[in-house]
Amino acid sequence: MKRPGKYKEQADDYLQACYAGQDAFFKAVLEAASRRFELEGVSFYEYDEKTSLLRLRLRLLRGVVFEHEENSMLAADSIGLTALKTLQPVSFKGPAGYFAALPFRLDYSGAL
Repeated sequence: MKRPGKYKEQADDYLQACYAGQDAFFKAVLEAASRRFELEGVSFYEYDEKTSLLRLRLRLLRGVVFEHEENSMLAADSIGLTALKTLQPVSFKGPAGYFAALPFRLDYSGAL
């Protein structure tokens, strides 16, 4: 599956994006999720367990991927924190609309 020409800084194929670096990989993931589920926007957050901050890293909105830095602190009883700890997907409604959270853990060690 080919990406649109506007993402020329990335690999030519979604399957090759992982070899073009971490940013290219996550941009390809956001775009693929947006296309597959017909979403207007998709965001990638990283959870810092030491500081308990949820950090927004990348956002795809209306077809444009941009870097974004925003930190959020999750409440101890929040559905988001529960999802992060159990690695289970959740959906919820917030002031800005409906959301789905799909938590996952990345292993950067290279071990199989």
